[in-house]
Amino acid sequence: MICFEIFVNEKLICTAGIESKFGVLASNLTWVRRDLDQFKANVRNDVPEEELNFDVSGQSSVTEHDYEMLDWVRQSLSPGDEIKIRIIESTHADEPSGRRRDDPDLVEKAQRRYYEKLKEKYENHI
Repeated sequence: MICFEIFVNEKLICTAGIESKFGVLASNLTWVRRDLDQFKANVRNDVPEEELNFDVSGQSSVTEHDYEMLDWVRQSLSPGDEIKIRIIESTHADEPSGRRRDDPDLVEKAQRRYYEKLKEKYENHI
């Protein structure tokens, strides 16, 4: 299988890979700076003004319509940190540090709310 060997500051953090027939493997480096006055007024009070984060995650198929979300790395970074991702073929990947699956009933309810909201918004504009 294709795996990502993840190094942060020359230290091997993990080997991430999806062992199922179908899946997604991703890494994401994100920097954000927020206008806290605007953000706190509209969303939450407990967010930092600036963040620098690195994530390695994936999605593994359980069945044709059922997926499991996987997490290997969720790490804050600082200026000067170095990230290296080596793409390898391997028969083994590290166990994810986190796994989660959507509750089908909650997904159905959320989809229904979204549908109803869009229907209300657009039904008189057709």
